[in-house]
Amino acid sequence: MRRLPFLQAWVLLGCLLAACASRATVPVEAELVDVYASPAAQPWLTDVFACAPPGLVVRVAARPSEADLVLRLGGPDLVTGQVYQVGSEQVLVVVHRQSPVQN
Repeated sequence: MRRLPFLQAWVLLGCLLAACASRATVPVEAELVDVYASPAAQPWLTDVFACAPPGLVVRVAARPSEADLVLRLGGPDLVTGQVYQVGSEQVLVVVHRQSPVQN
């Protein structure tokens, strides 16, 4: 009679292992986003890679026409889509007192 609880424990453990092993994980479909950054906006690419959520694959595009997202410093001459300001830079020019540039 003492073997019955031992046998039941092994059967229960076997059922649990079989249930866990037979579960198939559903693969997550990765979404691909092509990003182009102008040479002046290259430092912001690291932030794009860092803040990408799981399941999103960020790839650097060779040309702006191939990209889903374009990062550039300054505004384009012709805007064909939606434009958002994501950051700003302050430029300070320091010159010598004897320089003809005063302002």
